[in-house]
Amino acid sequence: MGKYTMNSHTSSPTYLIVCFRFVGDVLITTPLALSIKTAYPDANIDYLVFKGTEKILDKNPHVRKVITMPRKGANIAALFSLFRKYDIAIAAYPSDRTAIAAAIAGKVAVGLTSGHRKEWWKCLMLDIHNVCYDRIHVVPNMLMPLRMLGIDPVPRVVMGYDDNDVDFAQKKVPFKHYIVLHPYSMKEYKYWPAGSWAKLAGLIKEQTGCTAIFTRTRGRKARNICSKSLKLLLRVPKHLNPSSRLINWRQLSKKPRRLSGLTRQLPMLRLPWRFRQLPYSAQH
Repeated sequence: MGKYTMNSHTSSPTYLIVCFRFVGDVLITTPLALSIKTAYPDANIDYLVFKGTEKILDKNPHVRKVITMPRKGANIAALFSLFRKYDIAIAAYPSDRTAIAAAIAGKVAVGLTSGHRKEWWKCLMLDIHNVCYDRIHVVPNMLMPLRMLGIDPVPRVVMGYDDNDVDFAQKKVPFKHYIVLHPYSMKEYKYWPAGSWAKLAGLIKEQTGCTAIFTRTRGRKARNICSKSLKLLLRVPKHLNPSSRLINWRQLSKKPRRLSGLTRQLPMLRLPWRFRQLPYSAQH
């Protein structure tokens, strides 16, 4: 499998990033678009995602268009309407449907595999592929195939915003420097104890001077986790309560130093140790 380089005659190469997963997973793929745009400023980058997850890409400066498909159903006709329309299609995750979509839509298909023997067909279908390693963070895993395209990875999550979002944040948050923490996850195995979140908020204040702001989605579980964390803090940080859509608290993304959360939409925190040691962040 040789290294692929973009044809010099292609002035505006087209890319399709395929992510058939949840909204947080879509957000965590934005380093792909950033890396491509950094290497090829004239590139046109589209996304193919499940309907209902597209809003997380609103106002992203690196994305030209977002194509959606229903989560349920074969969608074969819709997929073949994209047949070879893109110079390069990237399967952001090693799922079967994602790999198939990339192979259909791209003249060159790039993606990940789990490395199992039963996935031999993906290796044939994808022109460029890498094995996804569970022991490293999802972002470097996802960015590995870019090197075969001659693109240097830029591991930074990008959340789009505009002046209205900045105005919203300035009105809602009375702090000059703050860090947004989103402690709730849909998956219980990702839960972190409320006391650990409280300890992290205290360490953030102590080591960076930033105030921790907790956000939560609607629902009893999310409310309970946030409430327990706040009760354990000696100095209770500002508690915002946005609606259930993650896109609503992207309005805080202009000014905070970093964003942290339990889901893969933001870097997974394993231990409440020194905040400066976190390797990946949605930094603006």
